[in-house]
Amino acid sequence: MYAAINNPASCEVRSVIRFLLARNNNAAEIHRQFCEVYGPSVMSESEVRQWCRLFKEGRTNVHDEERSSRSCVMATVVWDRKGILLIDFGFTINADAYCETVRKLRRAIQNKRRGMLSSGTVLLHDNARPHTAARTAQLLQQFR
Repeated sequence: MYAAINNPASCEVRSVIRFLLARNNNAAEIHRQFCEVYGPSVMSESEVRQWCRLFKEGRTNVHDEERSSRSCVMATVVWDRKGILLIDFGFTINADAYCETVRKLRRAIQNKRRGMLSSGTVLLHDNARPHTAARTAQLLQQFR
């Protein structure tokens, strides 16, 4: 048994995940090793799995991403009479994340409801900062 390291920085923990993942450890094994060194409350196995997925998808940054001064957690479900078009579950939203969700929605409409974009689509959202940010307005103007 190792001496537990108390209060590690988030970037330290993520660096270790990235390192162990590069050494072909799976998320369960990484979590087990974390519990040995950092103690059982450092990070849940599901969080380790999420970071493993992000690193496998190409993320290289282990630091927290910059957030707007006000952020919210959002689950997006978009549907019409024919069914669900897009679901994005609980992530912290800022203008960049919201713009990416709008891009995903546009692709989903193009793929699942051909012709719907040319006949007109209305996007209804509130006045949260990510929804009213300049880059969001610019993207929506570009998409018409």
